[in-house]
Amino acid sequence: MTGRLYRSLLRAKAPTRRRRSAKPRPRTTANDLHHTACQGQTAARNMLGRRERFDAVPFFWTEQYDFGLAYVGHAERWDQADIDGQLDAETQKCTITYRRGGKKLAVAIVHRDLEGLRAEVEFERTMATTE
Repeated sequence: MTGRLYRSLLRAKAPTRRRRSAKPRPRTTANDLHHTACQGQTAARNMLGRRERFDAVPFFWTEQYDFGLAYVGHAERWDQADIDGQLDAETQKCTITYRRGGKKLAVAIVHRDLEGLRAEVEFERTMATTE
């Protein structure tokens, strides 16, 4: 790789400036690293022809300024959405549980990290018993 190309790649990957939030930026957790490592390992095995399915509990999270949102599970369609908490400008703490036929499919969490972790553990246990 030439020096010029390498420097341009470094500039492209350089972090951009963003408005600082009053809250500290969330740190990468061991769970994030574990999930990332598992995805990479599954991808590598599939590139080698193993044809494995990545079946860990899907999740994502984001924090935009002072608004934190996490989503655990997967719900393309649902017939019931239960809201626990408030999403008004002052409170901004709630959990939305998506269900179909009474079965919990996914959970959206706003500023309730512990609820998100509990939902992930519950989904993992459910997946382990159905395998």
